Amino acid sequence: MAVNKKCHEDFQQLQQDWKEVCANPNPTNLKKFEQVLQKFQNDISETVL
Repeated sequence: MAVNKKCHEDFQQLQQDWKEVCANPNPTNLKKFEQVLQKFQNDISETVL
């Protein structure tokens, strides 16, 4: 259940970061979004395994 919580938190952060990227598409916001996306992908992989 803890992993699901991590994935949920990652997804919420992705939503927030995506709004920031759309509002102000600059390299800093995009990099932040990419980092959270990578974390989300890793957490999903851990859930499947």
